[in-house]
Amino acid sequence: SAAFSAHGLVLLSKAAQRAGLPSSFYSVALAAVPRYTILIDLAVAMKCFGVATGYLITVADCMIDALDHVLLNGNPENDESFTVTLLLSRRFWVVGALLAVLPFSFYRTLDELKKASALALVFVFLLAFGIIAYASGAADPCYGFDDEADCRGDVVPVTNFASMVSKLPIFVFAFTCHQNIFPVCNEIQFRTQARINTVIVASIGFALTLFAVVALEGYRTYGS
Repeated sequence: SAAFSAHGLVLLSKAAQRAGLPSSFYSVALAAVPRYTILIDLAVAMKCFGVATGYLITVADCMIDALDHVLLNGNPENDESFTVTLLLSRRFWVVGALLAVLPFSFYRTLDELKKASALALVFVFLLAFGIIAYASGAADPCYGFDDEADCRGDVVPVTNFASMVSKLPIFVFAFTCHQNIFPVCNEIQFRTQARINTVIVASIGFALTLFAVVALEGYRTYGS
């Protein structure tokens, strides 16, 4: 999936420069298949909408799972209060996440997002280091569980084909970034295909390494 993604990014970067800069999916489609530019724009818009929706759902699920252990204490008066009910509502976090990222969507260049991107990377590294800490035994992954069997699932080296195929959308989603290659081509300094290829390989390689570490260490810690 990572290799196909990188290959697609290289092809799109070459198409972007051949179609003329500043480039976009529209300019490339106009040069290649002018009769279908509207369909291509619609497909890209639907794809980006799906990715954004997936992130909002992920934010809501993660926040509810995290706050469930913090806010609920078994006291009905506390657990059924308005504040706790609101903070454990998926709609609240979906709308909240949408409002939080909405201002950033009006930026016209990737360079304007560098501070927000740097902050996001800090949280990504903190998450990765936390997972590694649990996997290495530096922190107790089963803290709060009376029985370790309730905390850890089975760890198997190979799963069945049907289960593997069912997880394929996760891998496809993990490397969905092709809409960003056009602003990268537009904004990169000292633009050459070699420099663009370096950016592609470095970014996809970093993502692949990070995903592999998080997935393997997380599975080794908790199993299925």
